[in-house]
Amino acid sequence: MSSPLISIIVPIYNVEKYLSQCLDSIVAQTYQNLEIILVDDGSPDNCGKICDEYAAKDSRIKIIHQVNAGLSAARNAGLEIAMGEYIGFVDSDDYIESDMYEYLYGLIKRDNAAMAMCAICQDEGFVDDRQCKFPYLLIPTLEIFQFSNWPPVWNKLYRRDFISTLRFNTTVSNGEDGLFIFELSKSNVSIALGNQAKYHYCCNRNPTSLTKTFQRSHLNRIVLEEQCLEYAKQHNLMIYYKVRSRVLLVNAAKWLHQIALSDVPDQYSIKFLTKYIKQHFMCFLLTNTIHKKAKLFALVACVNFNLARKIYLSLRKLRGRE
Repeated sequence: MSSPLISIIVPIYNVEKYLSQCLDSIVAQTYQNLEIILVDDGSPDNCGKICDEYAAKDSRIKIIHQVNAGLSAARNAGLEIAMGEYIGFVDSDDYIESDMYEYLYGLIKRDNAAMAMCAICQDEGFVDDRQCKFPYLLIPTLEIFQFSNWPPVWNKLYRRDFISTLRFNTTVSNGEDGLFIFELSKSNVSIALGNQAKYHYCCNRNPTSLTKTFQRSHLNRIVLEEQCLEYAKQHNLMIYYKVRSRVLLVNAAKWLHQIALSDVPDQYSIKFLTKYIKQHFMCFLLTNTIHKKAKLFALVACVNFNLARKIYLSLRKLRGRE
């Protein structure tokens, strides 16, 4: 029997420097029955041209050129035309091992899982080795949050029927992966968890990444994830509740820091974030994944943000970090 078709969706925006490495790693996959969907999300550089050049050389490549609409919209556009029995995602400034999809497909077939997940390779200053410490596991979908505070969508392979009705939330510019995975976690199916590192996450390549700069639209992530937390509480999904409630507080502290570095701090966002921290004050104090200095800054900011900002910027200046 021939191998089933796997659709790989690649959202592309302003990554001209890294795109060829990403695409080369996909077209060279040992699993060859691929549909490679490149979504040029109105990229202002030469990404669109590079996509066209690759499509001219490989008939498996399909291209969508669209007006810039954001990461979630780009992924959704790919999902709309995907024909594969299985679906995968690769971010365009990352790259993958040549046998990643052969490996993930093998994990799915081994125990008839709905989804398979591999470990993440150390790259550009990032490593997530928690998963590598475990042998192969078959786990319920919800338990994925034990292995990652921010489960990404791109180191995984999904059975099409498992995600056919799901789409990425286009109202957030940060945390869309976690919201997508949460919707999957509501299903009572199994995930094949492999411990081999096959995906290279290059998190430090883009200095303007939305994970490093604050936008007011980030606040919608808190609003949406609070709804997820309420659902989790009502349905006794305590693994998700314990992990994600702390992640939101980590982000709130991080975003206050990012706002402090802006020329004109967003007063609405400051009020929103400090109020959120005050509402969850004891949990914030007990969350050990927030750096002590970040926690101290946030606590002072909850009392007087301007004072906290002044002290923070003064210390940065003394350390020569302007």
